[in-house]
Amino acid sequence: MDNEDRFQLCMYLAASAESLKDEPKTYGPLRLLEVLGRIAAFGGQANQDPFLSEIAEEVQKKKRLITVDSELFYKAVSELTVRFAAEGKRRATRRS
Repeated sequence: MDNEDRFQLCMYLAASAESLKDEPKTYGPLRLLEVLGRIAAFGGQANQDPFLSEIAEEVQKKKRLITVDSELFYKAVSELTVRFAAEGKRRATRRS
């Protein structure tokens, strides 16, 4: 992630924070998934982190669910959380 990428991400976060006060409740999780996908994509570049690369691809697919089925969208968000917890545990065990 270079300086321009960081700037673009920060600008998106600032604009999102401003916009969320007037947007529907579902936009918050959607915007956070957008940021998650962007950060994961940076970490997954050039196979630096295969897990993050997979997450970036999955986020791109799952974030579209909000327009079709909010229940499936929130289920996908929960599944991402579980995957991160399992991966965090795996990485912590590997470091020990």
